Parts: sequence; structure tokens; C-alpha cells
Amino acid sequence: MLGQFIVPLSFAALLTGLVQSLGTHWGLFRHYWVLVKFALTIGATILLLLHQFTAVAGAARRVSGSSAGTLPEVGRLETQLVGDAALAVLVLLITTTLLVYKPWGRTSYGRRRQEKLATATHHDPPKMAGTVTRLATPLTPELITSQPPTASAYASRSPRHLRCNRGGVYRAAHRPAEVLRGMVCDQR
Repeated sequence: MLGQFIVPLSFAALLTGLVQSLGTHWGLFRHYWVLVKFALTIGATILLLLHQFTAVAGAARRVSGSSAGTLPEVGRLETQLVGDAALAVLVLLITTTLLVYKPWGRTSYGRRRQEKLATATHHDPPKMAGTVTRLATPLTPELITSQPPTASAYASRSPRHLRCNRGGVYRAAHRPAEVLRGMVCDQR
């Protein structure tokens, strides 16, 4: 009875993993951890099918052939059932660890795709709301006028980070406060 649910659920795990990897920014071929996790899921599904139709079916035949009230002798099948269950738990632990820690970085395809996206949007890089990642020109007194500049006036060269505070004004520990005073956050 339990086998009626396990096999369809393993296919559901495989399908949802495929849909999520193709439908999110992680991608199926962009990160090594996603590829390894998907390969482990495919392997676990195949091994589950083999397990269901060999070991579990063999145990069911032996149980149905024994008399009522007695336990059948399963021999090596007992060890196989316990070993298969232990391996299944190990695969689940590995896939969960991969999901949490996301090791190994991007694949070569993922690096190429990231570079392609970065060069395509070089003039207007994606930003979190209220964040300027780098300054294109140094801040000079001429730039700080009665009309404060916004984040779009400064795009990508200096590695220093500026963050908007709750009042909508830039703050940064590495810049003197008088240089940043009056600069308004770009809240896109």
C-alpha cells in the first residue's frame, strides 16, 4: 500500500525539481550543485523503482506464501531492504545539504551566461532598491548642488558600497559624511 504513494511522489520530486530549476534564476545547467542534486534525484528515482519491483516485491511474495501468524525467512533480502533504506536517507541528507550550502559555484555555461547578461545590461546594471554599488566619478563639490544627485547619476566603477538609510539619504562608513550629505537615494 505504501508503494502506491512512494513511486508517484518520487516522480513528483523529479518533476518539481526540473520545473523549479528551469523556472528560476538558478537554472538547471548554471550551478554545479543543481546538476548534482538533479542527478542524485534521477538516480534515487531509478533505484527506487528497482527496489520496489525487486526487493519489496520479493518480500511481499515470501510474506504471502507463509502461513498466518508466522514470520517468513527472508535471508539476504532483509539486509538489502535495510541497506536500500539507509542509502535513501543518505541521498536525502546529501540533497538537503546541497540545497542549504550551494557549493562549487557556477558551471562554465553559468559563467558565460552571467558574463553575457552583465555585458548586455552594462549601462543599467540591476540594483536592489535604494542601493548604489559603485560610483562612476568621484564626488566633487560641483556634483553636490542644490538639486541632489540620485543613484542613476553614478554607475559602476568604484568598489565601494553606498546604502540608503531609512530617511532616503546615503550613508557609508568609508566616505566622509560631508561628501555624502544631501545625496538622495534612487529608490527604483
